[in-house]
Amino acid sequence: MSFTALCTEKAFQVDFYRYLCNIEAKVFTISHKNLKAADEKSAYKKSGIPT
Repeated sequence: MSFTALCTEKAFQVDFYRYLCNIEAKVFTISHKNLKAADEKSAYKKSGIPT
């Protein structure tokens, strides 16, 4: 395996991991927002404020 091929493969792996991390971060953020919204809704219901 040539040096260039090795570097390209490593770069691809890094990009791929970065891509996966971005997806995970987005999914985490979205689910976190949904959880927060759900918490706020139930808090409103408990306090009797109409939503």
